[in-house]
Amino acid sequence: MSQANTLYLIDTFSELGRQLANPDESLQQVITNEHHYNAWFTPPNTLNAVKAIGRMLNREDLEKWLEGGVKVHSRWTIDHGKDVKVHSPWTIDHGKDVEVDSSLTADRGKDRETNLLDTTEKATEHRPPTINSSPTMDHGLSTIDPSTTVDHRPPAIDASQTMDHGPSTIDPSTTIDYSAKVGLILAGNIPLVGFHDVLCVLASGNRALIKASSNDARLIKYILNLLVEIAPEFETRFSFVERLANFDAVIATGSNNTSRYFEYYFGKVPNIIRKNRNSVALLTGNETKEQLFMLGHDIFDFFGLGCRNVSKLLVPAGYDFVPFFEAIEPHQPIINHHKYNNNYDYNKSIYLVNGDKHLDNGFLLVKEDERLASPLAVLYFEYYDNLPAAVNRLADLSESIQCIVTHEAVAVSNQVVDFGKSQQPQLWDYADGVDTMAFLTTDF
Repeated sequence: MSQANTLYLIDTFSELGRQLANPDESLQQVITNEHHYNAWFTPPNTLNAVKAIGRMLNREDLEKWLEGGVKVHSRWTIDHGKDVKVHSPWTIDHGKDVEVDSSLTADRGKDRETNLLDTTEKATEHRPPTINSSPTMDHGLSTIDPSTTVDHRPPAIDASQTMDHGPSTIDPSTTIDYSAKVGLILAGNIPLVGFHDVLCVLASGNRALIKASSNDARLIKYILNLLVEIAPEFETRFSFVERLANFDAVIATGSNNTSRYFEYYFGKVPNIIRKNRNSVALLTGNETKEQLFMLGHDIFDFFGLGCRNVSKLLVPAGYDFVPFFEAIEPHQPIINHHKYNNNYDYNKSIYLVNGDKHLDNGFLLVKEDERLASPLAVLYFEYYDNLPAAVNRLADLSESIQCIVTHEAVAVSNQVVDFGKSQQPQLWDYADGVDTMAFLTTDF
């Protein structure tokens, strides 16, 4: 990436970040109206998501991200005796079109369960499907012949051949776009959860074919329109689609269930396919009240629906939960949200009927369980004997963990964040630990 291009991207994205960190009246109205389409997207939660992206797009971090080795997708140039510039409406025909009906809502949540009384469709990212959420899987993916071999390479040029281009073939001033078309199937469990994938595609010089979740289809369109107002050049670099077709690579975000379909239909092209993930907090019993309060944000922000939300605690044997419950008490108003309250009541009734031992502070159920993904309004915990044993347990769960919240210095493969920071990822905090930019800057 040339220095000029890098500076241009930094200027553009940092200006977008400034506008998101300080929403104007028009954006504020969009934020306020989101809960009419998705009851989980309350104005405070949606505003938090928008501002978090605004903070992420700060100039210092953008410089570190874009100047620290990230390169634009390599492009091919064809020598016709005259320079042919890269980047234009021209596209390469990669052979037979492969069309995917991606009407399936990507469901990449932590498999949170929601109450049977909740008839509103729930958007998830890495958590278990919410109880009584409307089925969201319908890709109509049968339009793909799995036996089809798709050649995504640019057409080969035989330099030994005499090529008569003539004045009407290629105008030397014409630019040819050899950037890849990257299909994006976005999740919709929390506001703007798929924005980082879109950002990576644009920053890498590729084109984004975006299949947005029905749960989060409005806000991301509005924000990308803001980007176009700042830099009109981006208008041709992305499009929202109902069906994926003519793509060179795919990034699909879903659940363990949807990933099987994604792998089947997208297995013949370069891809990143994401499954269920959850986050864990490792406590030692030496945490301050402020740290435990901030842990409440890791648990309750976005109602716990994100893959970066903490769904489980690892605590030392004999851990006293009283300080924990006292510290998170300021988060009590979450129970006033009717959908969250329904889930709390439902899970509480199940535990009472079954005689399951649990702790209850009136808005959160805490239950000892070896599983990682807890139902909505429930927090699992597991005891450990010593810190090395806890680290070993985290290693066992690493393939299902998104991030680990702790103040301890632990040698683990997953991302480690401080209390209150799980839902504030930085530009280089890639989902599932897979470097999206490295993937996008390879030659497809």
